[in-house]
Amino acid sequence: MSIDGTGLVQMGAAVRRNALAYPDRIAYVFGDVRLTWPEVDALTDRLAHRFAADGVGPRDHVAILGHNSHFFPLVEFAVFKLGAAALILNPALKDRSLAGQINHADAKVVVTGDHLQPHIEAIRGSLGAELYYTWDIADETPETLNLARPLARDEPYEPFPIAAVRPEDIATIIFSSGTTGVPKGAINTYWNCCAKAISMALDEQYQRNEIGLLVTPICMGGTQLMSLWPYALLGMTAIIAPGFNPGDVLALIERERVNAMFCVPTMINALSQHPDFHTRELSCLRRIVSAGSTLPIEVFQRVKQRGIDVLELYGTSETGGGIAMPCEQKPLNPKSVGRPMVGFEARVVDDAGRDVPDNEPGEIVMRGDCVAVGYYKQPEIQADTYRNGWFHTGDIGRRDDAGYYYLMDRKKDLIITGGLNVYPAEVEQVLYEFNEVYECAVVGLPHDHWGEAVTAFVVLREDAEATGEAIRARLHDTLADYQVPKAVVIVEALPKTIFGKLYKIQLRNDHAGHYSKV
Repeated sequence: MSIDGTGLVQMGAAVRRNALAYPDRIAYVFGDVRLTWPEVDALTDRLAHRFAADGVGPRDHVAILGHNSHFFPLVEFAVFKLGAAALILNPALKDRSLAGQINHADAKVVVTGDHLQPHIEAIRGSLGAELYYTWDIADETPETLNLARPLARDEPYEPFPIAAVRPEDIATIIFSSGTTGVPKGAINTYWNCCAKAISMALDEQYQRNEIGLLVTPICMGGTQLMSLWPYALLGMTAIIAPGFNPGDVLALIERERVNAMFCVPTMINALSQHPDFHTRELSCLRRIVSAGSTLPIEVFQRVKQRGIDVLELYGTSETGGGIAMPCEQKPLNPKSVGRPMVGFEARVVDDAGRDVPDNEPGEIVMRGDCVAVGYYKQPEIQADTYRNGWFHTGDIGRRDDAGYYYLMDRKKDLIITGGLNVYPAEVEQVLYEFNEVYECAVVGLPHDHWGEAVTAFVVLREDAEATGEAIRARLHDTLADYQVPKAVVIVEALPKTIFGKLYKIQLRNDHAGHYSKV
């Protein structure tokens, strides 16, 4: 007897299973809206019926554009029930980039909400899509179908026959955030999605009776892979935050008794330095999953001192994970990002793809069932990134003789100054030890003598007083002379993406002429 996997990897089926297994459990909370799993199953069935009646079916590409709300997962899981592919779009994109991604991904359908329809109207003439929908109840845009009726909880319906899918069918196309260059549309098959959800649920140590928080943008690959899918797989309750405001998020955690959440390090830093961090009742919060960049040790220690565990996870938009440091091991080895997760293999290699000795730096590469199969219609980039059967992360790291991995920096962020290599993350770790430093970023800027000059941009805490030169002088106590920034620039804020990640490309572009002015 052979099993080909058809129908066994349907993420939409998780919703149906949760409705049967947990008929009284809340699935999603957004503001005053509270939906049980049976209600989510019914609403996604209604949406799937509506899409199917309009000619949307298996393997069609459906673009979803919206902010954080309960509508986003409802549309996404309806797309999965159809056996179609969800194109996850970033609402922060300019209209031209939005049109480029929609057309590049061959979207047949565009679904919008949260008052973003004007962006679609501005580019509709250049799009190849055939159908347009909105989940905004009051939206009356011509030739745009309103989903108010299928989203009405009292509307009669029949259970939707969940489509059987092949493991290789595309489930999602998620474009990278673009913090490292040209956005790439990573293809996650239905098998990838299933494997990722299982791997994340296991290694992020989620439990089916927990309450999880969705605070990073749902359009972010990390949110999809590390929160939305594993929460749904386990039948957890998800609290959806409309955006990130540290005080509001801390209040939401207290009010809804949140047990677990995924954040990027800049968010964790902001939460841990907010006055309410020490006054809110946070005993419910068991752990924070940190991913997106290296978590500064100082930030980890602040969270741990509050009695909250931290699980650090390393991965990319394509892998969604790959290496994880469990909560119980993190305090024993706080500099490491852990060992390979379920469904992943990892190595550290040189530029020729050969393994480097333990404790020597090289590029981290990964492979496994969880890794996206490639990029949609970007064969050159795919061939360069997926070499010799391994996904090349573009990140520099090392592995010790016990198999623990350490992230040093991105290849593209490496600074070569006077012929010597400087890893910005090492300098940033030291800066975060200074009490007056709220946030920092280190980049290389053009310099006539050094080629690239190590340059630190620092945001001070509200009550702090310090000069860039004073901070720079203290760095000599810890760093080698060539690692010490040629300048420490005090700024009011650092540029970030919608996902909360530091946007070093913009920082380098905005200050490229810094040393020509000195």
